[in-house]
Amino acid sequence: MGSIIPIIVCALLGEFEKGTLISLGALIIGLSDTPGAPQHRKLGMYYCLLLSAITILITAIANDYLYIMTVILAVASFFFAMLAVFNSRAATVGMMGILVMLINIDGKYSFQQELVYLGLFIIGALWYMVISFSLMQVKPYRLAQQELSETIVQVADFIRLKANFYDLKINPDENYLKLVEKHISINQHLENVRDILFQSKRSIKDTTLEGRYLTLIFTDIVDLFEQSMTTHYDYSAIRNKYADSGLLEKLKNTIDKIAHELDNIAYRLNAGKRPTPIYDFSKEIDKLRTAIDQYDKQNNSNSIPLKKLAINIRSIVKHIAEIYRYSQLKASEMPKDDNIQTKKFVETDILNWQKFKDNLSLQSSVFRHAMRMSIVLSATFFLFQIFNYSTFTTYWILLTIMVILKPGFGLTKERNVQRLIGTTLGGIIGGIILLTVPDTTLRFAILIIFFLIAYSLFRINYIMAVMFMTPYVLIMLSFTGMNTFEMAKERIIDTFIGGTIAFLSSYVIFPNWESLQIKKNMYHLLVANYKYLAQAILMLSDRKISDYRI
Repeated sequence: MGSIIPIIVCALLGEFEKGTLISLGALIIGLSDTPGAPQHRKLGMYYCLLLSAITILITAIANDYLYIMTVILAVASFFFAMLAVFNSRAATVGMMGILVMLINIDGKYSFQQELVYLGLFIIGALWYMVISFSLMQVKPYRLAQQELSETIVQVADFIRLKANFYDLKINPDENYLKLVEKHISINQHLENVRDILFQSKRSIKDTTLEGRYLTLIFTDIVDLFEQSMTTHYDYSAIRNKYADSGLLEKLKNTIDKIAHELDNIAYRLNAGKRPTPIYDFSKEIDKLRTAIDQYDKQNNSNSIPLKKLAINIRSIVKHIAEIYRYSQLKASEMPKDDNIQTKKFVETDILNWQKFKDNLSLQSSVFRHAMRMSIVLSATFFLFQIFNYSTFTTYWILLTIMVILKPGFGLTKERNVQRLIGTTLGGIIGGIILLTVPDTTLRFAILIIFFLIAYSLFRINYIMAVMFMTPYVLIMLSFTGMNTFEMAKERIIDTFIGGTIAFLSSYVIFPNWESLQIKKNMYHLLVANYKYLAQAILMLSDRKISDYRI
């Protein structure tokens, strides 16, 4: 709505370019509007608008002066990249600041035109903020429902992966790798839900049915996930011992049904409906226990690992049953615990400037990344301007560098490959559309569809997002009369140039090798585990133990 409506309205009025500029303002602020508590989202959008407006104004003033613009680009890109020390929202705002500067760095407009552009940008930004704030008021729990349902889907996928350990056709080592990746994804979603629920006064402190309902579901999902995560078995031994028993298939089938039940909860929650059970797990577990007992009688054995698995499954099912029970309760019947210290579960130091100062050191990976970003962007801009390289291509090369450069070498390498593949495929798709679709109305419809798909996939599948973004840009440029085939070729070439620069700079300029961070991370992991076990001992024995320094 924020990005597409301005383009459509202005196109109908014959002001397509103005619509694009308004849409860009909405898009930049929209990308900074990441999931979180309403207050945090609002602050993020305010800061993004303020920093973007200042950046556009400074860029417009300095555009005619190469040396000044180079220095400003270096300083601004360093500062914006350093915002990542606070949290992911601040990092996104910083990236938007760099993006706005690079979009306006070409200097092909006069200062007066740049001021008009700034006004259109602000209109687009305010338009998006009106939409976002309105939705927060009309549906205050909608984002929490969506994020919680996505988290439940991720947990269901995790349990499905655990079930794969009982499938003899699946390689357990490969499954372990998928399990770790899924674990990381779930933790990110859990943090988002915590931020939305525990930082939102409306969901915790009010006695509304919806607020308490979502909070209780989240609590049980966390317990359910921890139950499935902390129970570990020697899967290789179980597979070898019970390969021919038929019990592994029954185990996998039951666990898959649990995952399917979670998918059902997630779907109903996202649709705003109260979930109803699909399976009767009491019967499923009884069948499983009976099958295990029959196997033990026939083989004169005691399958303790499988019995433990059945007990674990029963514990997980209890959490699912609780979620279904909550959906039947009234607001006055919802369990409450006013003593819960919810603030302990979320990050509160959003703008702790001491953290910013502490990271001004080569020991900080964020500082290294900010220095690399600053040096590479400013040096590339200066050199290409000195050698009179096409200003439009310079802008695309700089954008490619900004997108690809990441704090770690491995991430830079991965994003580089994704960008190159996406741009190449997108250029081919764009060229085919321009050759086979001469009708401008149909092209415009395709442009809108590609726009929606591209920006919907940016946080999900980067290759697909770039693949749809490239033809979107080419189709848009075709309305301005540019040679889009030549432009497509330039885009692909410039992406390779920018990717090469980003890749080489990660080797040379303040390199940050993930392999060197493993020892430090393992140290912190051991210390955290030690402290956790120390607290467990205190709780169980009521005795104090010395805090050993590792």
